[in-house]
Amino acid sequence: MGGAGIRAGQVLLAARRVVSAPVSTSPRGAALSRVIHVEIHAEDVAVLTMGSEDYHPTHERVMAAGGQVAHPQAALPGTAWQGYYLDTEGNVFGVHQPDPEAR
Repeated sequence: MGGAGIRAGQVLLAARRVVSAPVSTSPRGAALSRVIHVEIHAEDVAVLTMGSEDYHPTHERVMAAGGQVAHPQAALPGTAWQGYYLDTEGNVFGVHQPDPEAR
């Protein structure tokens, strides 16, 4: 698993993208058919990044809980694997697995 390497200074910039996600405005949480567009600007946000001992099982748990990939897993060469996700409310967060062999 993994993607093209990114440097630590590129991490937040790599998370910048436009995403679409269904939004629920119902008090009971029923999904509506309308879609909103969220633009994430690296200079406007701080991204919580959580450590993980094993990236793949963490990725699987995020996906099973309804998360979406915002930026796929990528190597921080010689340092770690890192990726970014959107939770079910559209919040961006990162997963970071230290690995000196990451390439």
